[in-house]
Amino acid sequence: THTGERPYICDEPGCEYSATQAGSLDSHKRRRHSSETHALTLETHTRMHSSECPYACDTPGCDYRAAQAGNLTTHRRRKHNGEGSEGADGAPVPADE
Repeated sequence: THTGERPYICDEPGCEYSATQAGSLDSHKRRRHSSETHALTLETHTRMHSSECPYACDTPGCDYRAAQAGNLTTHRRRKHNGEGSEGADGAPVPADE
């Protein structure tokens, strides 16, 4: 790895990524070329340009809503000492679920 050699090359058309380790290439492919990752990223990105905010703060009297679960988590941590409803994975639950 100290030679500058990058023998692991992404085989996706138009992608020029190369890596020194096979694991780095695998991570790259999951992050950049997975259809599931792309769909979720596109959905999140689209929400940023719309008024859709499915994540609502459940603290009584608070009307904060967010387009992204992470933004609601940050809001709860800063404004309500981290308290709020989370799913089994610890992520905020959209208001309509």
